[in-house]
Amino acid sequence: MPLQQTKYMRVLFLLLLISFFSLSNAQSLVNDTADCLAVVGTFNNKKNVKNVWAYLFLDNDVIDSVETYTKLGFSFILKPNRHYSILITRTGYYSRLVSISTVLPPGVVPIPVFIFGFKCELFKQKNALDDYWLDFPIAQVAYDPESKIFEYDRRYTQAIKEKLTNMGFKQRH
Repeated sequence: MPLQQTKYMRVLFLLLLISFFSLSNAQSLVNDTADCLAVVGTFNNKKNVKNVWAYLFLDNDVIDSVETYTKLGFSFILKPNRHYSILITRTGYYSRLVSISTVLPPGVVPIPVFIFGFKCELFKQKNALDDYWLDFPIAQVAYDPESKIFEYDRRYTQAIKEKLTNMGFKQRH
């Protein structure tokens, strides 16, 4: 092999080695400290929504909360490879829950940060109503390797919407 080709092969090998370690370090950086997902929740109600609290849970602990006064809603920044829940609550209304997994497949680096937005509708509490289905999360969100974004499980959400519709809750889309 000519000397020139050997030199290029060494440089190419060195570049590949550096790339490999860079990706490994980026993935470990993602696992430890990087922001992964910006979640933005808004409200589908006709009027401005006041005195609504959104609580961010990591596992079973509240790690952040925000009170909102308008339809504009709230936002949270989530770290990768964790399981979160967002509880949306207002006095006199049924609480709503969103389940979010930020677990990423190997090699996926959230640079820039992923964004997931959703609309939530609050329902006034009713007397003598079996609220069994209202206790379930309204959405389960996770990274979809096929579309390469965070998405909600459409079949799950549709099933919950059908249950709520059967209970007499009319939902806006």
